[in-house]
Formats: sequence, C-alpha cells, structure tokens
Amino acid sequence: MASLIRWAILSHDCDYTEGVLTIIVTTDQPVHLTLHHTSKNPRTHLRQETDRGLNTMTNPDYCCVEITPVDQNEPGDTLTHTFNPPDWPPCSKHYYYFTATFAGAPTTSNTAIFTYHLQGHWAPDLRIGLSYYVPMHGTP
Repeated sequence: MASLIRWAILSHDCDYTEGVLTIIVTTDQPVHLTLHHTSKNPRTHLRQETDRGLNTMTNPDYCCVEITPVDQNEPGDTLTHTFNPPDWPPCSKHYYYFTATFAGAPTTSNTAIFTYHLQGHWAPDLRIGLSYYVPMHGTP
C-alpha cells in the first residue's frame, strides 16, 4: 500500500569531481529516494478519455524506457540524498526522475524528468526538463 505522504524537491545539483558523478537532491520530507535513469529519449503517449460518450485522445503522458534504478547512498529516510550513477560517457545525454519510499512504503509523489548532458571532457551542462511529467503506475 502506498504511503499518503507527499514530498517535493527543494534543490537539485550535479557535480563531477575526479571521475565520479554525484547528484545531490534535498526534499521537504524525510524519504528514501531512488533515481531512475536512461539514455533513451522520453516517449509520449496520449490518454484516451471519454467525455459525454465521445472518446478523445488528450493529456499526454511522458515515460522513460529501459530505466536503471539507483538507490540513494544514505540509509533510511533522509532530507538530503546523494547518488553516484554509473559512469556516463562524455557527449552523452541522460534522462532521470525520482521516486520515493517513506518508512518502506512507496509514496504517490514523483518528479519531472531531468536531463543531464556531459559535453566534451566531462564539462557538465545541467539542464532541467521540467516540461515532462511521469505518472505513477496505475494512475489514469
């Protein structure tokens, strides 16, 4: 059963030092975050809705495919979360989002899809793609 707690990201930063990529996130509630990442572009799906008997395709959903989960480095529920995803090669673009558990139970909150692009010799170019929304499984 999902936890009723809701959480939000207060800050988000990436750092590449001595060959290690670190993603640092702070949240407004103590939760345990999981980062889900992929190098594939997010896909768009239109939802079918019925309004007064008329079926229409509206309200796009965005999703990531071939995702790899990475748990936060800190044990338990925390306000500050750090991640060290596997090495991403230079000139690669990765998309990622976060889900959380609270006291071991999944939460209904999640985040937008973020984009991280490493240019050249690991010079990071951080862009946040807040136009994407990742619906929870089972959400209409």
